[in-house]
Amino acid sequence: MCGRYHLSTSPVALATIFGFIDLPNLAARWNIAPTQSAPIIHAKETGARRMAMARWGLVPPWAKTPNAKGQYDGPPLINARSETIAEKPAFRDSFRHSRVLAPADGFYEWTGKGKDKRAFCIRPKNQRAFAFAGIAAAMPSGFDGPARSFSIVTTEANATLTPIHHRMPVVIPVDLAPTWLSGTPAEAAELISAAPETFFEFYEVDTRVGNVREDDSRVLDPLPDRQIEESVEPDSPKPNQMSLF
Repeated sequence: MCGRYHLSTSPVALATIFGFIDLPNLAARWNIAPTQSAPIIHAKETGARRMAMARWGLVPPWAKTPNAKGQYDGPPLINARSETIAEKPAFRDSFRHSRVLAPADGFYEWTGKGKDKRAFCIRPKNQRAFAFAGIAAAMPSGFDGPARSFSIVTTEANATLTPIHHRMPVVIPVDLAPTWLSGTPAEAAELISAAPETFFEFYEVDTRVGNVREDDSRVLDPLPDRQIEESVEPDSPKPNQMSLF
């Protein structure tokens, strides 16, 4: 599962890594939370890649009339399980026709409950920006905010991350991005797997990262090393997030 992530790599560096043609004015974010806007990368029919802002939490096409603030009141579908993505009504059309990349520098995960709750920052060992596999949908008519919404695709965790959580986001290698963005659904499905066990590392951070108002570089500060007891708890909603599939 992925319920918070961060991205502070400059737009110039992101454009170099992922090969998109525009250069948006993108502010550093240390604690991107569900329902907030975040950048995604999509491919045009010509194959050129573009970056755009989208709502994190896919809004299904059958969404009802927005609330008084012009927002969606339904559960924010921030994660899409890879095992059922091709069949679930909320996700299947997006998987077939609107796959995207969600660039990130790392993400956060939690273990325990109450006073025993602990937060961890998970990032690539090379500390370079990478991309989550994502699916997007056009925002239904009448809703305020970005023109699109998106979900991050998840799969079973690899051995490195299993002590923290049994799910993890799917990572799309840069050299395989064209297949994820523009390949057939069958070709894209072949890319869905856990990242290599040597790809990520993690360390403990303060649980204040669970507060959406805490969005500065200090949320990345490491806490002293402590032993981690393996967590095999099922997915459960974190603050301001939900994953139903």
